[in-house]
Amino acid sequence: LQTILRKSIVFVTHDCSEAMRLADRIAIMKDGEIVQLSTPEQLVLSPANDYVAAFTRDVRRAEVLTVASVMDHTASAAGLTGPTIQARDKIVDVAGPVLSATDPVRVLGSDGAAIGAISRNAVLAVLLSGTARAHNHS
Repeated sequence: LQTILRKSIVFVTHDCSEAMRLADRIAIMKDGEIVQLSTPEQLVLSPANDYVAAFTRDVRRAEVLTVASVMDHTASAAGLTGPTIQARDKIVDVAGPVLSATDPVRVLGSDGAAIGAISRNAVLAVLLSGTARAHNHS
C-alpha cells in the first residue's frame, strides 16, 4: 500500500510482534511521550530503557534480527565456499543453510560483495536464547 500511494503510514498498535513485522521505524510511547524511535532491530538490540526492554521482551528475535546484526564483519570470506546469504536477510530465513553448513557462511552486502561471515554459533545464540548479542565489529 505504501509503495502504491507513495505516502508514509502511521499504524498504531499494542501488538509489538505485529509492529516489528510491519514497520521500518517504531515509536515506543509512555505517558504520551516517545521514549524511543528506532528500527525494530535497534529496539531489540539496544532498548533505550527498561520500559522498552520489557515491551520487546517477548519478540521472537530471529524474526526481527538481520544477518548484519549478528555476523562477524572482520571475518575473511575469501576462503569460504558454499552458500552465500544477504546481510539484510532475517535470521529465521537463513537458519537452515547456516546451521547445515560446516563452515561459516559468506555474507554479501547490497552490492553483491562479500562483507563478512556468519557462524552457526551466532545463529544458534539468536534461535536458542531468544536474545541477541550483536557481533558487529565495524
